[in-house]
Amino acid sequence: MSKKILKELICNSIDDHRKEILRIAREVQNHPELGYKEEYLSKKIAKIFEKMGLDVEDHIALTGCKATINEDLRGPNLAVIAALDAGFNPDHPDANEEGAAHDGGNNNQVAMMIAVAFGLIKSHAVQNLDGKVTFIAVPAQESVDLDYRDQLIEEGKIKHRLGIKELLRRECFDEIDIALSIQNMDFGDEETKMVIAPNYPSVRDYEGIGVILQENAKQFYQESQIKWSKNLSGEKLFNIQELSQVMPALQPLAGGVKGVRGSKDFELTDKDTAYLIPAKIMALTIVDLLYDNAKKTRKILKNYKPPKTIEEYLLEAENPAFSSEE
Repeated sequence: MSKKILKELICNSIDDHRKEILRIAREVQNHPELGYKEEYLSKKIAKIFEKMGLDVEDHIALTGCKATINEDLRGPNLAVIAALDAGFNPDHPDANEEGAAHDGGNNNQVAMMIAVAFGLIKSHAVQNLDGKVTFIAVPAQESVDLDYRDQLIEEGKIKHRLGIKELLRRECFDEIDIALSIQNMDFGDEETKMVIAPNYPSVRDYEGIGVILQENAKQFYQESQIKWSKNLSGEKLFNIQELSQVMPALQPLAGGVKGVRGSKDFELTDKDTAYLIPAKIMALTIVDLLYDNAKKTRKILKNYKPPKTIEEYLLEAENPAFSSEE
């Protein structure tokens, strides 16, 4: 099947499941949970993947789960990741009794991940891809409720406050070749819909992936609406900072939200811009990366040398002077 037809089928599949994706997004929004406490959402997402016919590994770091498409293939493995946890923001209008609220867009990230799965699986496009796609629901990415996490460390249940580091320690990413995600941001103008940022501080340039994603984004946005940013402060890196130290990774920023991340005013304004269109862009990028014997991915990996091995990164993370978890 041609790549063009595959991409059309994927977009149609996401559109066909729009109501279900929106329902799931609302449910995630209405059930905020703090880090390493995401029991409800972990079970919910696991059930969604199971209904899609995937084998699910749960409790990957106390909470969280993962599932892989084309698990038996030998090709490259691309991870689509989403953070499960909410922030602590008692003043946010959506805060629950514990003060937890999705005040940073992690709920939209989960919706994006689920929409990508619907697109790839329900369209049967996965049968034409020469590689794997692993969906990883990551716990504990917000730096809040740290006393609880320190208690878990004292009890020997975890070693790291942040879920990505804990999953790296637990070898969850050992078979992953490239990590992909999308985060939301208020760009402060109505024109910008997406910012592609391959150059993170102290991280290699993964422009190859960014260019592929940019071309897919042009199917939905005018070129002037897609920005190419090469300088982002650390607070805007979210899930991808840790992973980009040990593997090629890309996390473009999508609009569709208003307010500063972590503030009581942060809110969703446009579902399509926030996660439905980004899900299509991500799914189409995955097709490009895994089509035709995954030639584009293999080329990226051939020319790639990680700044650190996972072992080196974790050894550094265990150093008391290493404070990026705070």
